[in-house]
Amino acid sequence: MTRIEPPTPPSGTRLVLEAVSRASLAAVPIAGGAAVELFQAVTTRGRAERMDRWIQDVCDELERLRVSINTLHQSPGFLDAIGPAARAAVETADAEKAEALRNAVLNSTIDPDVAADRNAILLSILVGLTPTHLRLLQLFNDPPAWFRERSLPLPNITFGSQLGIIEKAIPGLAADPVLLRRAAADLNQEGLSTISLQTNMSGGGLLESRTTILGDALLRFITAPQRDSGSGN
Repeated sequence: MTRIEPPTPPSGTRLVLEAVSRASLAAVPIAGGAAVELFQAVTTRGRAERMDRWIQDVCDELERLRVSINTLHQSPGFLDAIGPAARAAVETADAEKAEALRNAVLNSTIDPDVAADRNAILLSILVGLTPTHLRLLQLFNDPPAWFRERSLPLPNITFGSQLGIIEKAIPGLAADPVLLRRAAADLNQEGLSTISLQTNMSGGGLLESRTTILGDALLRFITAPQRDSGSGN
């Protein structure tokens, strides 16, 4: 008689992945005729695959940080962050934005001493930002470092506006003045930066940081934590 082995129970990672996927995809309604149902099926499958990749990435990083998946239900920071971050992750195909959302979850999980309200505010701001916002904010946090990390020559501008820095750093964005003005205005309005596209200044002034305390906090929030950044176990 053939012995039937019981199915292997799903791993903690898989349980987390499936639970978050179901919750995040539940907002997709399934109703209407055959064409609508087909559209919904294709959409749901694509979103599920995107969610699987993102949650697996989160779980891999938690394991790298030696955070036990089995303890996440006891982590208020993780529970507060995973829902809004997962919903935002399934809505973007941009790897940079998905990575920022992942890092926000990680930092919320491993840093229990940080006020929950602060992390919630930072996550709320992050969800509303596009990859263009994030690139512009990272550039003006430390312009010399931005060019150095990308092995690009530092602009030799003796006098001009910050638009000259953007033309050298992100030429595609500089070529779209409407998008650039909107992105810079959004960052300034959120209190993340003090970017001025029209004000002329010295070359030294152009290379100074233009991010605010809040902007600096957001950039730290979306930077991948190191293994010794917190206990979390």
